[in-house]
Amino acid sequence: MNLSKIIKNTHIFSQNVIKNSILLLKSSKYRNLVLIAFIVSSSCSKKPAEIFIDTSKSRIEKIQFMDLQGKKFTLSEFKGKAIFLNFWASWCGPCIQEMESIMALKDQFKDSLIFLAASAEDQTQIEKFISKHNINLNFVRLTGSYLDAYIISLPTTLLIDRHSNLLEEVEGYRDWTDEANVQKIKRLIKY
Repeated sequence: MNLSKIIKNTHIFSQNVIKNSILLLKSSKYRNLVLIAFIVSSSCSKKPAEIFIDTSKSRIEKIQFMDLQGKKFTLSEFKGKAIFLNFWASWCGPCIQEMESIMALKDQFKDSLIFLAASAEDQTQIEKFISKHNINLNFVRLTGSYLDAYIISLPTTLLIDRHSNLLEEVEGYRDWTDEANVQKIKRLIKY
């Protein structure tokens, strides 16, 4: 099966089917090809989408990161604090476009919310991006792929409460300064 057929066929599947298929795909010998098809078919979405949410704490606890100084960590280190976790890539236009509204949100809620911007790109790519753009966020690296974190579209934001529960997963561009989104963050902090 060639890449164009995979991309074409991927559009047929609903996001729930894709999300539930990830565990099978993780062990597939065609994993990288399938990941490329998912990203090409559904990434950099301009339309916000609410998707199937795996609210299990184990999903959140399995995601591993590395800060830009090389220190590995997991989200469990932030237990007791709500987390705004944004998955992005330097090549994703909508990811970059929404970062300004994320920075404004960070300025408003910096004392009550942890903000992380996670990319699966290598450290050099992330550092080049930071030096090129005037964006003040806490940039981190995924130690695995987006698929390892169950992320199939970029940008994707996870809203995690202080008890490490995934309250919401949002795919696609979003203006985080929009009043409805600000209210959502206020509810996240109170939860």
